[in-house]
Amino acid sequence: MTVHPKFSLEETELGTFDIVQLVPSVMGTFTDQAIATKFMAFLEGDATALPETPATASRTVAEAPAVEVQKTTPKAQETTVQKTSASQPRSASNEWTQEELNLAFSKLSNGEKLRPVADEFGKSWTALRSLWARNQRAPKAKISTSLVPVSSETHTPAQKVTTAIDHLKGQVPCSNCERYFTPTPSSLDNCSRCSAG
Repeated sequence: MTVHPKFSLEETELGTFDIVQLVPSVMGTFTDQAIATKFMAFLEGDATALPETPATASRTVAEAPAVEVQKTTPKAQETTVQKTSASQPRSASNEWTQEELNLAFSKLSNGEKLRPVADEFGKSWTALRSLWARNQRAPKAKISTSLVPVSSETHTPAQKVTTAIDHLKGQVPCSNCERYFTPTPSSLDNCSRCSAG
């Protein structure tokens, strides 16, 4: 069986037009045509329209032929999700006012979910998600910059090198490992590593 996708053109409430791809998928395989016909009528929403045939009416569940149910592919599920989300009306304005954002952020801080909060305001939940993420990053950035020590004196690279050389002037090489160290009254010839062990 060759599967040919079908396309349909649907107008939204905003006056735009959506092109929707409908991909057929096998819902089940039946050995009895009467049961398959009844199942198809049920799927089409017309379950009461078909009368039971005498052959199928007398059967019990145990006597019914086995039915092989096939799951839909992720691609088919994705198409269904895209169709339902595309058919939902969207607000003409997805711009959030500061008052709406403050109220939405307080609800999100209290543990409410993104989609219900966005639906409550009639806005896009994806826009709210990005604004919420930006809001959550902003305080952390302010905290991290406030922890950086601010020096009253600014040194040029040449001044920093000069300061380091001045610091090293008081150091002498260790008699064992020849590393430079600052001598102390308890250890004049050896660094702390060599004098410890």
